[in-house]
Amino acid sequence: NLIINVGGKENKTSGTCVAALNLDDGKTVWTHEDEWGASYASPIIAKIHDREVALVLAAGESRPAHGGLLVLDPQSGKLLSRFPWRADIYESVLASTPLSISHNQVFISDCYELGGVLLNFSKDFTIQPAWKKRFFGMHMMTPQKIGNYLYGFAGRNIPDTQLKCLNLENGEILIEDDVRWKEGQRVTGLFRGSFLQSKDRTFSLGEDGSFVELKMTPKKIEIVQRTRLFFAKDSWTPPVLSNGLLYTVQNLKGFDGTPSRLICYDFRGE
Repeated sequence: NLIINVGGKENKTSGTCVAALNLDDGKTVWTHEDEWGASYASPIIAKIHDREVALVLAAGESRPAHGGLLVLDPQSGKLLSRFPWRADIYESVLASTPLSISHNQVFISDCYELGGVLLNFSKDFTIQPAWKKRFFGMHMMTPQKIGNYLYGFAGRNIPDTQLKCLNLENGEILIEDDVRWKEGQRVTGLFRGSFLQSKDRTFSLGEDGSFVELKMTPKKIEIVQRTRLFFAKDSWTPPVLSNGLLYTVQNLKGFDGTPSRLICYDFRGE
């Protein structure tokens, strides 16, 4: 089945928030109705207490602003749990995909006022926050878990975004790094970047088209090597590596006049 956060609204109070479609014929398998609607985050499948679940960060309307995490049975659409988590301001959105941390923990994020929260699940799917961290809120990118630490580009806008390291056990922020450098006379950086993990190597696509390899530990974040793939704004589509081929998306027209495009780079070597 293909599970999508539809966000439709048949009446004033609720509508089809989530639907599962049969991949063979496109027919609707099940729907879940809710007052929450569509967000920019992708649903994921995870295991909580050895049970397969669908995690959907839903949002929708902004007057009032509402949304949060829906935990659904992926086979039937049955609601197992629900946790509100969205800033109560008009312009707030939910765009960072939920991250499964362990057999009973999930991390979700809002960058506008609430920040990040680590959720503990009991066996009956009751949710209790383990900790909340106001200044570890991802705008749209999913953080990267390495060991017992989370690394993420926290912040709403380019000037206030930092790459941060957080201790998962207690929510303590250990590193706040601007990750900036000069190219000619221009200061640039990763800004609201995205991660790509390949075995034990971590890469990041910067918001304006830079591409770097990072070495990240709880004590220090280092740039191992960097290059520029293109030069354009709002490069928010995460890169994908498949069979040694790197796929990146230049979402907007480049500052050098290049059109928006999908680019494939050969990383296979000889």
